[in-house]
Formats: sequence, structure tokens, C-alpha cells
Amino acid sequence: MGILFGIWLASAPGAGLLALIWVVAIQAVLGGILLVSLAFRLRRVHHDPTPG
Repeated sequence: MGILFGIWLASAPGAGLLALIWVVAIQAVLGGILLVSLAFRLRRVHHDPTPG
């Protein structure tokens, strides 16, 4: 899969660059959502009065 993506980037640099920008942007958004959800979970665990 990675080899095909590399060949595509080399053969069509404009479209390949645009696709790479979209992939990085989607990864950043999903990563941010995961980090915010983790922060809410950790906050809930920190304020939970029951031990364990």
C-alpha cells in the first residue's frame, strides 16, 4: 500500500500532495478528538470518590 502511494506521489505530485495534506488533516482532527475524549475520561476518573 505504501509503495503504491509513493509511486502515485511521484507520478502526480500535485494530486499526491493534496491527498497527503488531506490525510494529515484528517489524522490531526481524529487525534485531537481522541485526546479531548481521553482528557474527559481522566478528569472523571480523577474526581471519582470511590477508590479502585
